[in-house]
Amino acid sequence: MLITHKKKVDETARELESARRACAAEHAAVLASASTTTCPYYASCANLLALDDADLRDERVQRTVEDFCWHALWFGTAPSGSREALRRAATQWGAAHFDPDGETPLQYATVLLLAGDCAGALAHLQKRRLPQEALHLGLALDAYGLLEHARSSTTDVLSPPKRHTTRSPFGGNGQPPGSLDEGYDLARACLAYARHVAAADASIALEYVFWPRHRDALVKREVSYDDFDKSVLGDALTSPAAATVSILLDTRAYDVICGAPTPASGRGRGALDDHLPPQLADQLIKIAARDAQKRGRPADAARLHSLTGDDVSVLRVLVERLGQVVATTNDADRAFWLETCNDFAERRIAAVVNELRASDEEELGYAFESLLNLAQFFDAVRADACSDALRSLDATRFVPSTDDSVGPCLDAFYRRDPTVQRLLPEVLGATMDVITKAYQSGRRARQDARFASAAAPGKPRLHDAADAAAQDLRKRAALLVDFAGLLKARLPDDVHARLGALEAMML
Repeated sequence: MLITHKKKVDETARELESARRACAAEHAAVLASASTTTCPYYASCANLLALDDADLRDERVQRTVEDFCWHALWFGTAPSGSREALRRAATQWGAAHFDPDGETPLQYATVLLLAGDCAGALAHLQKRRLPQEALHLGLALDAYGLLEHARSSTTDVLSPPKRHTTRSPFGGNGQPPGSLDEGYDLARACLAYARHVAAADASIALEYVFWPRHRDALVKREVSYDDFDKSVLGDALTSPAAATVSILLDTRAYDVICGAPTPASGRGRGALDDHLPPQLADQLIKIAARDAQKRGRPADAARLHSLTGDDVSVLRVLVERLGQVVATTNDADRAFWLETCNDFAERRIAAVVNELRASDEEELGYAFESLLNLAQFFDAVRADACSDALRSLDATRFVPSTDDSVGPCLDAFYRRDPTVQRLLPEVLGATMDVITKAYQSGRRARQDARFASAAAPGKPRLHDAADAAAQDLRKRAALLVDFAGLLKARLPDDVHARLGALEAMML
């Protein structure tokens, strides 16, 4: 029975070989004729049956993707080499054969996928301006583990390196990330798309940013957060931490990403906590706060610092910003920061004082108090309320009001926060305005009092109180001039000129 079966198999094989040789002879005759009238389909079939030329092409035949794949696989004689042969043929023919006009990039990508070159297929789609399609196809392939067999070992796929390098997660040859020569960089594509969709949904954007780490966890690979655990984050196109900071500041979706603020300073749970441990999430928010400050967005910086419960950093931002606006005209920006500072003083200053003492930064608290008093001083100056202005100025202890306070005011000035020291010219100018207005107003009051006293002989002199007030103003003016002269600080020329004019007027 077995012998009979073997004979039949051998006979069939001989018949197939004989037919193949006949087809080869026929194909050779067709090629030898080189006639344009020869049917191209007949020639192609003869070539296939003869297994003669795997790369034979006829310009009169427009092959479909299925034709190409079947043609190349047919010529892959060894089972283990069929896909490799298909891949080599696809690379040799190139994208121009399957997508000559550039309108059907999926044709060539399909060939590469069938040939097992997943990274090449994704890179082709990205090159043909289909980055979203490439990314989501890549995520699907990665979810099934197909990308791990593309161009790298299992340990390199998608996991970000311990320290940032330009090496692609798919191996590569040292080219910049994302170049077609090194394949497709799925991690970088995730970051780019995350920034694209962040404006629509910040929480979805974070899903793309952190997909490589979630993928590592799914396949039980060690998950590294080294690139989050440092102050310099690198480029937002290659660093997930930098991309997260960029998304946070660009969208300003603080409640969504970080969590809503709590009454006791801090935050609730946000989308960031779904991807990072709490301490790393807070650290990243602090980095975002510092970045916001560098970008000239102090309100965002203060908001982010408050979300981490860092009241001292919030106070530092408030002091710096209030020092910039306290002496300006009464506009919306100044009103906003004054309201913010007063609100912070009511809610958090008691708790901050203890933190300042513990960190030896008490001068920061004194600066905050001085700036709030100076705000009242400048408001009173603009309202021509001279008595209120001098009272607020005395509360700051910025300039002396008595002989005994000259030395302490000098010592205190050198210890003050630089933000307050920079306000010296504005404070001196406003103080001179107050003294001058009060003195001129008092002069008219003294003249009226003298006339009233002359008209009522025998009664108490009505101008004594006015004379005492004028003497006090002259004393203040003299102390102000002496204080400015003793300070080791450079003053503008106009301030020196006004000090000289004030001294002459009082004499």
